[in-house]
Amino acid sequence: MCSWQPGLSQRQVLNGVEVYRAGNRFIESIRACFAQLRRNSHQILVSQPSKRSGASLGAVGSLFWRQIAWPDTTCVWYGAARQKAEVLLRKFPGTTVVSVSPAFTAALVGYSVTKGNGLRWVIDMGDPFSIADGAPANNFLLYKSMNQRVERTLFQNADAVTLTNTNIRERYSLLYPESADKMHVIPPLLSDLAFRASLLSKPRKPDASVRIVYVGTLYKRLRRPDFLLSLFEGLVAEGKLPGLELHFFGNCEECTDALALYGKRFGKMLHVHGLISQEKTLAEIDTADVVVNLGNTNTLQLPSKLVEYAALGKPILNIIRAEHDPSEEFLKNHGAVLNLRDVGRPPTPQQIAITSAFIEKSITESGSQLDNRWIGQFNKRAIADRYAAILFRDEKRHG
Repeated sequence: MCSWQPGLSQRQVLNGVEVYRAGNRFIESIRACFAQLRRNSHQILVSQPSKRSGASLGAVGSLFWRQIAWPDTTCVWYGAARQKAEVLLRKFPGTTVVSVSPAFTAALVGYSVTKGNGLRWVIDMGDPFSIADGAPANNFLLYKSMNQRVERTLFQNADAVTLTNTNIRERYSLLYPESADKMHVIPPLLSDLAFRASLLSKPRKPDASVRIVYVGTLYKRLRRPDFLLSLFEGLVAEGKLPGLELHFFGNCEECTDALALYGKRFGKMLHVHGLISQEKTLAEIDTADVVVNLGNTNTLQLPSKLVEYAALGKPILNIIRAEHDPSEEFLKNHGAVLNLRDVGRPPTPQQIAITSAFIEKSITESGSQLDNRWIGQFNKRAIADRYAAILFRDEKRHG
């Protein structure tokens, strides 16, 4: 069960899976309208910086809503989701319930429909909630203590909590030691699309532009592109890599100031594409000479795109901001990785030089860096087995 959006059916079967969509039509239509306004504002801010004030008006309502909404901006989905979930549980008694978050509203729905009825309930945490200081789901000044009280209650009542890396598990285990034995780490999933794309990967054309590609969301406090942009400027000035291009794919709304500033300097060398489909994203990664991972200011989140980067056998420029960044450990067995430390200052001449050499080597030694044995732990069967061990474990409820 997921949220309904304009243009989608309320029930659909996809690859044998019954998908039910729930939501108030009026509210979801308003949310869709605001989402479109944000996308339009983002494109204007990047392509036409002089219209910053006018474009920003489209995001004012969304910004205000994010400051008052609890537990997150999807809270308006709660009533419709709970009602639909209760109907489905009456239709399918004995069902195991899995609440998929970063939308913590989904976890509240799971708690509501399983409390006291003996159903097995698993919280699947895509991103942390109460400890996500760099990219908070709500206004921590208002809600941080309430976030932890509610999250503790939900963890206590759940049968299991799945997390994406050991750093998050360690942090949550210290915060909620009474629930530590329920916490399990399941790494990111390599999608079938990424696997098929790796099989169809095309060789590099000798006269092609040198493409540096970043895929993902940018955040003002958690994950900024300033170091990467400054590094790119140094590579351009060095002049050893003709035809350089830097591409951003994903939601860049919170960092349009930096992108607009460097856009004036780079002109057509900088490309900000916004959100695109997964198929197109994989195709763009495949045409890249080097892909970029921007580390977070905290050590709690491991970007799922790293699996796709690695599966496509691409050289990875890994820009690290925090000590013990989980990406370093994750990529230690990948064939071609350059780890650069971002300490809040522009890159040093040495960092620019070694990056230039890394990119040049990546071009001259064009070919897949894929290790099939290592990447196998992230395929569908391996991840499904990990979830199955948790979902179908015969245990009494803890709550």
